[in-house]
Amino acid sequence: MGIFTNLLNRKTVVPEVRNVQALIPSRNISTVTMDSALSLGAVYRCINIIATSVSQCPVQVFRNGVNPISIPPFITQPTLGISQRSFLFKTATSLALDGNAYWYVTRKVDGSPINIEILPVGQVSVEVLHDNSLRYSYAGQVIDPYNLQHLKICDIAGRPTGLGAIQSARLDIQNSIDIRNYATEFFSDGAVPSGILSTDQHLNGDQAEELKDRFVATQQKNTPAVLSNGLEYQQLSLSPKDLQWLEARSFSIQDISRIFGVPASFLLASSGDSQTYANLETVNRAFVNFTLMSYFGVIEDAFTSLLPKGVNAKFSLDAFLRGDTLTRYNAYSLALNSGWMTINEVRELEGMGTLDVPPLNPVENTNNADGTQRI
Repeated sequence: MGIFTNLLNRKTVVPEVRNVQALIPSRNISTVTMDSALSLGAVYRCINIIATSVSQCPVQVFRNGVNPISIPPFITQPTLGISQRSFLFKTATSLALDGNAYWYVTRKVDGSPINIEILPVGQVSVEVLHDNSLRYSYAGQVIDPYNLQHLKICDIAGRPTGLGAIQSARLDIQNSIDIRNYATEFFSDGAVPSGILSTDQHLNGDQAEELKDRFVATQQKNTPAVLSNGLEYQQLSLSPKDLQWLEARSFSIQDISRIFGVPASFLLASSGDSQTYANLETVNRAFVNFTLMSYFGVIEDAFTSLLPKGVNAKFSLDAFLRGDTLTRYNAYSLALNSGWMTINEVRELEGMGTLDVPPLNPVENTNNADGTQRI
């Protein structure tokens, strides 16, 4: 007889009614914060891509939108001791995470700026007064609006603050967090059994528990299990793909890339399209035109409001949008042959020094009116 026969042959008492608990752990509803959102790798990467892209484009200053002029110190180094690149990175990070960025401007007696400090978005409060004016407070102190620049992404009429991706898509980000947490805690909190012992005979609670304990003890000792009287064991197995919820997590990455306007290919996620060099270049330009331009625009407007009338700030996107080497050289060749660029202008764009050479004249047409070659 098998080692479990006695258990199966015992007389049963009044059947015990037991509920079956769900195999999926309960959801922990929480408010999505910037820190919890950043714990998702896709969110962190999107924020980093946006901020890095903005920070690598220098800011230039033009009079009447055409003539470049010298750049004021408060733009070349907005905050004392911090580079322009770092300043732009922090500003873009605040905009991407919260939809808002706050600059505290220190001015001279004549009103010209001398220093710009980025305030933490979580410590600035905005209050709408009865006359519809806004009152800004930082660390409990009211700030004079004259000394504050409020930058907004997705500026909606009637809203005192901008609307960021995390604020507008909390449920989608919470869903991604839940999927990540469930995949991580699958074995410890998922309540998924390793196998099922079954029999056609009725077992009460005590019999079922003792039967399970005996079977587990046998397996832990690495000895053969002897089953009888219709007792069967079925091992449950899930593939690594199912255990890690790979398809759901992949969709979450694509969803987050859509929320932040970052191409899925930048996050090494499948976008469903075949990737070639030509459409990758198109994707890069679309990222600039439809995502980064909103960041460039609000930062340019904030700097321009601090400049004299008729002078405006503008990001230089030449380095960011420059094509591959062959494309650039073909474009330079056309410009040189057409006569509207010089060799030194081309060398300047490529970061090389000037040469003492005369300008290159346009190619002269040596054909007659009928198309024959002139002698």
